[in-house]
Amino acid sequence: MRIPNPPFNDKRYVLNTNTGVAHDLDNYCASCLIYNMNHDHVFASDYFYSEIKSHPAFKELCDHCMTPDG
Repeated sequence: MRIPNPPFNDKRYVLNTNTGVAHDLDNYCASCLIYNMNHDHVFASDYFYSEIKSHPAFKELCDHCMTPDG
């Protein structure tokens, strides 16, 4: 579920730069707690490999939306 409002701007992927966890909004579930993120810690992009995974804050994939099988 993409979020049209800033700072998400209808992008597919979101990186919480505080925790380093990457999320896929097309596979979003309530357990991701996207709406609890501090907007200052949101980096949004449509490009997973070139922008999210290469971001210096990236640490891991979300267990709920990126690797749902664990």
